Amino acid sequence: MHQRQERQRLATIVSRIDAYEVVEGSTDEVDKILKEFLRLDLTAPIPGTSPEETRQLLLEGSLKMKEGKDSKMDVYCFLFTDLFLITKPVKKAERTKVIRQPLLVDRVVCRDLKDPGSFLLIYLNEFRSAVCACTFQASGQSLCRSWIEAIYNAQNLLQRLRLQEHQRSQQLQSLEEEGEVEEEGESGTSEASSPTILRKSTNSLDSQQCLSDGSTETISVVVVNASEGPPSPDFEIGPFSSQSDEASISTTASSTTPTMELCEPLPASAPHCLKPEPGACRSASIDSAYGTLSPTSIQEFAEQQRRQQPET
Repeated sequence: MHQRQERQRLATIVSRIDAYEVVEGSTDEVDKILKEFLRLDLTAPIPGTSPEETRQLLLEGSLKMKEGKDSKMDVYCFLFTDLFLITKPVKKAERTKVIRQPLLVDRVVCRDLKDPGSFLLIYLNEFRSAVCACTFQASGQSLCRSWIEAIYNAQNLLQRLRLQEHQRSQQLQSLEEEGEVEEEGESGTSEASSPTILRKSTNSLDSQQCLSDGSTETISVVVVNASEGPPSPDFEIGPFSSQSDEASISTTASSTTPTMELCEPLPASAPHCLKPEPGACRSASIDSAYGTLSPTSIQEFAEQQRRQQPET
């Protein structure tokens, strides 16, 4: 509600300003070029402050201005939140026209003069160098003091608004940076907790290497004919050994060495080892990078091998 009232008040003031005649051209051609830039938008945001801030009129009134050695002239001045505007009343109308460049209050130096009711305004550029100096005469000492205090208050108000906007911008930037850091941390945690398993389906020896951990488990199964009888009790078959087992399991962790056939005759110096006869057994290799086959799967594979032997 307050912001809307301030905008309405500002629009009323803008309607009283008829023209912006700060610069005069030397020729018609120059005037035509200057016409595009001879304007002033008082409804535009205040530089360096929040876009929601509305330019407020702090003081206005008639003054007499003297610039350099020129004679005094009647002017009508507006003091806004960030601008000191010097205008001249238009004859037979309740409107004014801007006759001097708008003075930014943060670049204005205001000094009280010995002449009663007078004060000095020095305008500085971005290098803090004086570019113009104007003397203003009020109708009384109290009114002169009101103008000086109003200019100081405008400078303090503008500084406070810009400081608030700067702090707000820093807080938003900090929140954005914290949000980015949290997103990166969550992304890294998600990647660490969800490893990707890559599988390769090929019959080549190189494909026996798994990209998940770089190792390959080779499971060798030896099928023995039932007529050969059970193996020797001293023969250690592994974690699934028993007198009724018909399969032996050996697991190796190798990523480069191919599987060796187990049908070769064992040396005679091993009396406690099984000595399969040629053609009496068959071997098969199953590579797995993700675990050990269950005993049930081994038995099913052995039975399948026995059914295929009569056919051969």
